[in-house]
Amino acid sequence: AKQIVDDPVKLEYGVQRFVGEVDRLSAVMDAQLSANRHLAGDDYSIADMVTWPWACLLGRLIDESLWTKFPHLKRWVDEVGARPAVQIGRNLHKDWSERQLSEDEQKRRREILFNQNSDKVRAAREAAARASE
Repeated sequence: AKQIVDDPVKLEYGVQRFVGEVDRLSAVMDAQLSANRHLAGDDYSIADMVTWPWACLLGRLIDESLWTKFPHLKRWVDEVGARPAVQIGRNLHKDWSERQLSEDEQKRRREILFNQNSDKVRAAREAAARASE
């Protein structure tokens, strides 16, 4: 929102709110992982699969020292990341990030990523419904 970006105080509030929420969620996960090998208990589950991609970025998002505060979370991030299937998934299409995209393709991707709103979603759904008739 333009008003938030133009006001450094509001921007700082947003940053602090995000950092605080990351800290809170990290504490919840660390507590759970202090008593369990995985998020939903002793067995690897969909909870681990969907949470791990976010959790493995925490050090980079906040600060690498975050891991000393949440050792059980760090253990879990490393353990899940070492799983063979996770390694395969992480390396799949790694070369795609090295591709050079044309200006048109970069523009198209920015439009998709940053210009979503309810009107565009509605229009896309209506177009898809018409196409399937």
